[in-house]
Amino acid sequence: MNLKVLQAAAVLAAGALAGQTADRRGFRSNSDLVLVAATVLDRTDHPVRGLTRADFRLFDDKVEQTIASFGEQDAPLSLAMVFDTSGSMLDKLPIMRGSLAALLADSNPEDEFSLVRFADRAQTAVRWTPNADEIPSAVFSRPAHGRTALWDAVHLALEQFKQAHKRRHALVIFSDGGDNFSRFSQTQIARELAEADVQVYAIDTSELFAIRNQYVDEMPVANPLADMSDRAGGRYFQLASRQDAQKVAQQIGRELRSQYVLGYSPSRQSLDGKLHAIQLRVQRPEGSPRLSVFWRRGYRAPLF
Repeated sequence: MNLKVLQAAAVLAAGALAGQTADRRGFRSNSDLVLVAATVLDRTDHPVRGLTRADFRLFDDKVEQTIASFGEQDAPLSLAMVFDTSGSMLDKLPIMRGSLAALLADSNPEDEFSLVRFADRAQTAVRWTPNADEIPSAVFSRPAHGRTALWDAVHLALEQFKQAHKRRHALVIFSDGGDNFSRFSQTQIARELAEADVQVYAIDTSELFAIRNQYVDEMPVANPLADMSDRAGGRYFQLASRQDAQKVAQQIGRELRSQYVLGYSPSRQSLDGKLHAIQLRVQRPEGSPRLSVFWRRGYRAPLF
């Protein structure tokens, strides 16, 4: 399994974070601290807990960094859902609605939620609310119809995070992965994600049904949902059966509740307004079971 990335502004150990405030790029204004959140899984996809700072090595553009702060996280989230109600989802909506309900059932009581719904156009169906019950009702009221403006929906969801109230940000996409009606391109959204402090998960129903929909351009050769999730430090799930939908949602919930957050201060030369690559490694004793690590692939540094 490939290594993946997440940079997140999250609450670290109380002493390490006293008096600091985070901006949306993951830097803290008075220390230029870059925060990198990581999910570590074992061979059975269960989160690995109890690792220490010494178990990690962290690199900024291949230069090893000193890990200045470290902690395990289960802090409240601002959790945005992007839900596809286009015509290609007609037979899949009940499955995705069940997956959505399972994810919300596993949420933290202090989380907040928003919903972007899309078909021909994207719209904010629910703005930030602490009431998870508002989300399913907004989804159930919408029949499947029209074409697919996936990238517009992701753009709108990223805009919503500017008004979020929690420091940790995550986005979950429920779709069959196609786009044939957006004003924004996949490249533009990739640029926005490079500057956002948002972890992205995707639940894809595109192979659930043998009969394909009428839109021949719905499924490009490349897998855009997998690529987006990979770059933004989340995970991509291709549903193999109807029964998988709730299990996948529960897996996402577990991972969001079981993360490590590492902080480091890059050199002044790194504060150049450019995109920087982050690499993260977990060191284990020889012969230990193999682990999979997911973290954000990079960040755009502020310019000083």
